[in-house]
Amino acid sequence: MRSVLILSLCLFNSLSVNFEKPTAEEELESRGRELFQAILDDDLKKCLELSDPASIKKHGQEKSEKFFRTLMRIVNFSRVGAEDYKIVSSKIAAPGKTAQLKTQVCIAGLWQSPSTELWVKIDGNWYYQETLEK
Repeated sequence: MRSVLILSLCLFNSLSVNFEKPTAEEELESRGRELFQAILDDDLKKCLELSDPASIKKHGQEKSEKFFRTLMRIVNFSRVGAEDYKIVSSKIAAPGKTAQLKTQVCIAGLWQSPSTELWVKIDGNWYYQETLEK
């Protein structure tokens, strides 16, 4: 009986390690990967859902949709896959409501210059704002 209890406690402790809350950087990077996957999947609705509503309002719905459709065409034409995307760095500004995500995409075997994406945290979730011009 005692050995069953000890085994149960060990199992519980090993499982509880897997339930740690992700860091803010991990959450941001996860959202960045989620947005890129939506672009790969030609999922315009998901791209807009992951975007800051204030940015969509500022630029206009039509322009925001055109931006993502253009990215989708480029990615599709270039035959870019999930393995051709990487996050170079993530930097969250104090007090943790805005961030920059530097990303790279490999096209035809060549890694492109890093892009800097601006993100904002709203109600506990990260939302894409815009990509800075290179």
